[in-house]
Amino acid sequence: MTGVSMIHVAYKGSPQSALDLLAGRLDLIFANGTAALPNIRSGKMRLIAISAPKRDPTLPDTPTIAETVPGFEMLPWWGLFAPAGTLREVVARLNSESVRILALPDIKAGYAHLGMTAVSNTPEQFNAYLQEEITRWAKVVKASGVRAD
Repeated sequence: MTGVSMIHVAYKGSPQSALDLLAGRLDLIFANGTAALPNIRSGKMRLIAISAPKRDPTLPDTPTIAETVPGFEMLPWWGLFAPAGTLREVVARLNSESVRILALPDIKAGYAHLGMTAVSNTPEQFNAYLQEEITRWAKVVKASGVRAD
């Protein structure tokens, strides 16, 4: 979106990239909250911006990348999946129980402590979101010229 050229260094996870940032082997990283927040809170890392579309209430002084690069959004997400042939009733029950559990105050607080917000939706809404993500990231991959080795 900006035309900035960076060298991507592949890591198996955020903790390893965070270690290399702290050791001075990297200039910056995109990291999830669980890997970065302890180092940010201790003052070992500086949070420059978040990739969510709006500011996080737990980090109100931290700008979003979208404030500088309009339309930028990159959110990590996790989903609950079942095999394609799973009965509709089973999917509905898994969904309703997941929604109930994610709404519990202690669960919400636990996620917030890790810099995450649990979002609940229907299987249909999640499928629509997945399709949007596939379309968006396919454009990014094509524009970057990345190829699988």
